[in-house]
Amino acid sequence: MSNHQLERFEGRLFAKDGHLHFVVSACEATNSARVSCRVDGERKVLELTLTEVRQLICTDSDLVLDNANGGESAKRIVHNKDGWYFSAREGQMGPYATESEAEKGLSDYIVSAQSKTAAG
Repeated sequence: MSNHQLERFEGRLFAKDGHLHFVVSACEATNSARVSCRVDGERKVLELTLTEVRQLICTDSDLVLDNANGGESAKRIVHNKDGWYFSAREGQMGPYATESEAEKGLSDYIVSAQSKTAAG
């Protein structure tokens, strides 16, 4: 594998086990890649083989991300008399006790929707 091919892995995103993963680095000598993800609010760094990473990236080649941190997402968080909600295609989701819980719910929803799209 050329350095150019390895560089194409680095910085790539894919969904696995309902979580969004980011390829931090790839090394041909060890046939491994360091992959970062967030599970239950905690950052985890995993070691995967390059073959596995290649398969996961190819599986998610049509992965389209909804920008959870963009201005449009902020418009999706609303407060009603009974709590905080976020807007989804299926309607309003919630209630959440706080705005930050609704933001986390939206983020989790986006990752879940992307994972279902990638699997389907």
